Amino acid sequence: MNIIKKYNNLFFIIKGVLIEHNNKRYFAYYVNRKTNSVKVIDQAIRFINKNEAPQISIDTFSARSENFQNLIDKTKSYAPLKTPILIIGARGTGKDSIAYTIYRNSMFHKNPFIVIDAKYISNQKWVELLESEDSLFLNNGYCIYIKNIHLLNESSQKMFESYLVSSNLHKRNKLIFSTIKEASHSLDNNCLLYFIKNKMHALSIVVPELNQRREDIPNLISLYISEYNSLYGKQVIGLEDDAKALLQDFNWVGNIDQLKRVVQELVVLAETSYIDYDTVKNVLKDEVPHSETPRVYNINLNNTLDKITSDIIGIVLKEENYNQSRASKRLGISRSTLWRKLKENQ
Repeated sequence: MNIIKKYNNLFFIIKGVLIEHNNKRYFAYYVNRKTNSVKVIDQAIRFINKNEAPQISIDTFSARSENFQNLIDKTKSYAPLKTPILIIGARGTGKDSIAYTIYRNSMFHKNPFIVIDAKYISNQKWVELLESEDSLFLNNGYCIYIKNIHLLNESSQKMFESYLVSSNLHKRNKLIFSTIKEASHSLDNNCLLYFIKNKMHALSIVVPELNQRREDIPNLISLYISEYNSLYGKQVIGLEDDAKALLQDFNWVGNIDQLKRVVQELVVLAETSYIDYDTVKNVLKDEVPHSETPRVYNINLNNTLDKITSDIIGIVLKEENYNQSRASKRLGISRSTLWRKLKENQ
């Protein structure tokens, strides 16, 4: 197994080998200095060794929502294959965790996981990465995760597409890409994404937003409480039922990242073993969704009142993942009234 360590801005590859001599076993370690352009763009490239696993991983996460459990199953089915994978999802939905799970279950898990963030790579540094004689892209047998590919400018996209065609990078390594949903719906404006999906035939994994998998929120809360108990030396056991319900019903614009930050604040503020309703309410009132894009609804006001009402019910149901209890609560009607209106419009 290989690991990569950084020392004084230099990278070293450490390889351990088991040697047998005179019926005895010895461990030998080889240390090689890695001289390449990685040190120039250190902020954009990270090496994660197998033993540096994140504390929370979907490898061990128990999903309550069916759609996220299907995603976990799909992820583990795709991971052993050499076929490239494209992860699509909104910001904060956990795309990095899915990429790491793919790495852990891939055939290249004994080598470090290479993570490249296009967000921090300029055109010049991207050229350095592609053209350097010691580029990490010349390695074989690695799992390489290139995230935020939609942020590469058009010139960098074309260069990378040409490099993929000529180098067979995806045949020598396991490639994982990630992008946001909006970019995946506009292939005409993203030549690289079109190439990855339709020429490299990458397998797609679409990550649901947290509002679409509210059933998983209690489990996520428990995991984050445990993490922050350890970090801050607290002994929080959980949340009171009405406090937990408040978190489940909240509109999580920032998805998992936002939930984790809120739980962190709740653990810090907790004065008892169970976090109460008022504490949660006070924290959430400051969670103004500044980044939320105004919703535009396609409702024809020239229709009859019954048809407009039916359209509104359909929109709310879809946003609430067809949970009739939450939909009726938002609409201000009882579940029986909602059920009756649905029957009337069938």
